[in-house]
Order: sequence, then structure tokens, then C-alpha cells
Amino acid sequence: MSSSLNHLKFWNKKSLTITESDPTYKVVYLGNVLTPWAKGYQSVDKPLETLWNNYCTNVKTDIHMKLTVCNSGLKAITKEHGLTQYWANRCTFCCVHQSYPKLFCWIYRHDGRKGKPELRCHAVITSKEDMAQRMSESLNDKLSTALQEFRREKKLRQNARLSLSEIPIRKQLLVKGLANFRAPLERSKSAPKLTSIVEEIKEENAFDEEEEEESE
Repeated sequence: MSSSLNHLKFWNKKSLTITESDPTYKVVYLGNVLTPWAKGYQSVDKPLETLWNNYCTNVKTDIHMKLTVCNSGLKAITKEHGLTQYWANRCTFCCVHQSYPKLFCWIYRHDGRKGKPELRCHAVITSKEDMAQRMSESLNDKLSTALQEFRREKKLRQNARLSLSEIPIRKQLLVKGLANFRAPLERSKSAPKLTSIVEEIKEENAFDEEEEEESE
């Protein structure tokens, strides 16, 4: 009996992670500065120097931030400002500068005065150099994937229009290019605004007056 049990194989239970959670990092936000360039290290040289000097000479309380690298870009949470989302289609560049190995920075295209776009370099300081490097590599991978999915979904929709066929619901659920690459319509400036509705009550008042006359 014991010999037969020895030949039996017992399967070990193993777990498999289908979707990994987005990494979140605790950092200190240094602020943001205007930059004339959208990409390249020359676009962050001067802004990082300014932000770092301000941080070293500033005696104000640090702005602690939880920064999450996700498929749609970056999600930043602070006690002072709550949630701020940086969408993938507006993130033009991110890196760790060799002169500031603990700083992670990214360039984001904001809407300035009168809707004029302006480029701003944001920076955070991490506790370790490898943390800043991981954040940079992770965000670059996410931005590249989001752009590929966006182009894939755009091509899929164009082919569907040319062939006069609808995209299957299953493909619509699987392809998330538009959702990850840019903000949804309801959060964009082109979204329809809610306005108050003024109800017309003149006809009802006239109807009530006719009823009163008939009763008299």
C-alpha cells in the first residue's frame, strides 16, 4: 500500500496573475517649469536645474505625492490637490537626467491661456536612484504600448468604415487604444456642457384660467 502511494503524483497549487496592479511610488513633487522643447534631454536641462535649486533653497513643506504609472499615463495624488491625471497623448517625454539620478521628470502638454498649448517639465524626487529609473522605464513602456494600441484601433475603425461593416463587440471590448491614449470625451473641453432647463408654464396657467371660468 505504501509503495503504491509513493508512485502517486500530487499536483501543487500555483497562482497566476492575469493582470498586474499598476506600480505606485511615494515621491516628493518639486513642481513644474515651462520648456520650449517637447523631447530630448535639452528640454529638461534648464527646467531641472531651476526646480532643483528651488527645492534646495525652499523652506516650505514638501509636497508628498503618490505617483502611479498606468496604461493611460500617470496618476498623481496629493493631499493639497487630490487626483491629477497626466494622459498618455499629452506626455511627450520622460527621463532620469544623469546630473540628477534621483529625479524623475516628464514633459506634459498643458492648455495655457486662451487654450494655447504650453509645454511644462514636471519633476519628483525619489528615495533611491533605481526607483527613478524604474519609473522612467515603466512609463516609456506604457506610452509606447498606448500609442501602438491607439494606432491599431484607429486602423481597425478605418477598415470597418471602408468595408461598411461594424466592429464586433468582442473586439471593441478588447481593444482599449482610445481609452488609454487620451482623455474620454466627457472629460475633454469639447464635451457638451450641462445647462439649466427652463420649463414653459404659460400654457398650464392658461389652461387653469379656462377651468376657473367654466366653473363660475
